[in-house]
Order: sequence, then C-alpha cells, then structure tokens
Amino acid sequence: MTPILLACMLLLSVLGVSQTHLSLESNRPVNDIENPDFKVDLNQEFKAVAEHNIEIILCGQTSKHRLISKKGLHPDVKIALSAMSALIQLQNEKYALINF
Repeated sequence: MTPILLACMLLLSVLGVSQTHLSLESNRPVNDIENPDFKVDLNQEFKAVAEHNIEIILCGQTSKHRLISKKGLHPDVKIALSAMSALIQLQNEKYALINF
C-alpha cells in the first residue's frame, strides 16, 4: 500500500509555513516577498518523498481558500476535491485515518 500524506492543514500548520506545497518558482508571484521558509530545496524534498512512494494530496477547498492555482502546485502534489472526499476514497481503499 502506498503511504499517503493528505495535505489540508497539515503542511500549512504543522510545518508552520503557508505555501509549502507550492513550487519554488510560483512562490514569489503569490507573495511577492522573499520567503525564509524556502531556504530548503523543495524540489529535493519532494523528490525524496516521491522516492519513498509517498503521495501528497492537497485539499481542494484549502487551495481555493488560499487562492492556490493548480499551475502553482509542485508537480508531485495532487489535488483532491476536498479532504473529506479524499479521506472517504482512501478509507474505501483500506487506508486508516489516524486522528490525533
């Protein structure tokens, strides 16, 4: 079974950055400021996640609320209609939700 990271508020709050799921190229047009959180090479980070066969799924409602377009997403990030719809689909595929 492929591990899944459902990114609704997880990437936004746990990591304490608001645009982690964006590509480096799209960060400046969105914020028009230098972002200190982008000192890490996100392309390398996403590559490492992909090498471990972990899917990253962003909640579509979160992306709409934060005005994040699909073209601004990193190529390895998928977008779901909503976190709830993704959770239902994943649970039907025998994934379990760990709620903490």
